[in-house]
Amino acid sequence: MATIKDVSRMAGVSIATVSRVLNNSAPVNEETRERVYRAMETLGYTPNVFAQGLVTRRSNTVGLILPDLRGAFFSPLITSLEKRLRTKGLGLTVSVGNQMRKDIFQAVERMRASRCDAIILSPHCLGDDDLFELFDKFPQLILINRYLPEKQERCIVVDNPAGGRLATLHLIGRGHERIACITGPMVNVEARQRLEGYQSAMRMKGLPVKPEWVVEGAFDQDSGYECARALLARAPEVTAIFACNDQMAVGALRALRDAGHEVPAQMSLVGFDDEDFTELLNPPLTTIHQPVWEMGETAADLVMQDLGLRREPVSMTLFSPSLIDRESVAAPR
Repeated sequence: MATIKDVSRMAGVSIATVSRVLNNSAPVNEETRERVYRAMETLGYTPNVFAQGLVTRRSNTVGLILPDLRGAFFSPLITSLEKRLRTKGLGLTVSVGNQMRKDIFQAVERMRASRCDAIILSPHCLGDDDLFELFDKFPQLILINRYLPEKQERCIVVDNPAGGRLATLHLIGRGHERIACITGPMVNVEARQRLEGYQSAMRMKGLPVKPEWVVEGAFDQDSGYECARALLARAPEVTAIFACNDQMAVGALRALRDAGHEVPAQMSLVGFDDEDFTELLNPPLTTIHQPVWEMGETAADLVMQDLGLRREPVSMTLFSPSLIDRESVAAPR
């Protein structure tokens, strides 16, 4: 069985340097760190994580709590987060399926009991009071896509209101004035923020927001389909739809086709998320892109900053969305 002495000999460094790499106890340049990791892999050396934890009082593990893995957001978030953490010898443990308040609180308690060094949370269903309670229990908490002014340095968010405005202003710029919005569930903060962006863009341009032009969906294709059908029945004057995520936009596209409406000739359509499949649709979907990869890297950088593994302070936690202009928007007839 390989020992730390074997690793130091193969990597051409001292045992103390190998120990520093394993424990993240002092800065080591990246080239040396990579040599140590390659030697460990070649030799099949596995450090005693339990013993390391006793010495460093750290588990070198970061917890990530998510509601699910659907959509364009969570998969690249996990990939970018884990890749960045790995550069400092940190591991990632993921808890999925946390849809209710009790699920999230239990997941946090499990990760505290496992001595996770940090916990990153997507708190889609929690109120502000819930989040302050969690911060009291675990100050190292980092929030993804949720903003608390009192904890702004712990929040990594995309500017959802700006995304809603961007989508709506794009439609207005193409000549549309009667624009509908298919929202996500109103219990969801992101859904409310994207609706707010739509409403502010309409007001900015002096356009009305009629109650019958706004219908609540559930961030899935089936609800997008049903919402688009409802809009066609109660608001036939509408010439464009902003769906607050791409899944609902796909459902809306199917409903429009079933009703004999061509996109974009008879109805323009914009989504939100920039999922991989959207450029393969017919027509390719105009949508709002979120810089998810960069958000995952920033979450990892915050963890490293907390653990003293990063010298430069994290300077940005609010990310700007961008419009991906494809072929699902045209001027109204």
